[in-house]
Amino acid sequence: MKGALYDAGASPLERFGLLRMRRRAWAAVPASGLGLEIGAGTGTAFPFHPPGARVVATDVSPGMLAHARGKPGVAGTLLVVCDAERLPFRGGIFDWAAETLAFCQVPDPEAALREIARVSRPRAPLVMLEHVRPAGWLGGVADLVSRVTVPLWGEHFDRSPDVPLARAGFEVERRAWLWRDVFLLLECLGPGRKPT
Repeated sequence: MKGALYDAGASPLERFGLLRMRRRAWAAVPASGLGLEIGAGTGTAFPFHPPGARVVATDVSPGMLAHARGKPGVAGTLLVVCDAERLPFRGGIFDWAAETLAFCQVPDPEAALREIARVSRPRAPLVMLEHVRPAGWLGGVADLVSRVTVPLWGEHFDRSPDVPLARAGFEVERRAWLWRDVFLLLECLGPGRKPT
């Protein structure tokens, strides 16, 4: 039921432009290999998974992933209930990772990014689509809104991924603003030796 309610509430935003942004983010991931999706939620991004890739989709909510089982594109995707800060995978097994609009609810983004780096091969790509704290007076509004949304359901509108990415050893290769200075697409490389 929780997943159905989430989808119903998010539907207007998805139609407004989030689906287009998700499509663009997933177009940036490699077309093959073993991929890791963080914060898959109800599986909104499943139709955009690369057709030649194998994907492990994770989420902290069993209810959301249970709802995701019925979504288009779920075939061939392994669903795993887990916390992004404590991934239950051995080190270095993923060829790439991606997340769309999930890190706004991760309590400790740096810890989660370190986990993604741990379970990925050296210099593996990471694609992130996030809403971030905008500049100017809208940033002040984001701070005020976050005072309400963080205690209620853990949603941060006052974050930027740059510092946690740098601290976790990721290098941002490309960034693109998808809507004003609010929705940001980042293409990163994980820590480790550069290929020779």
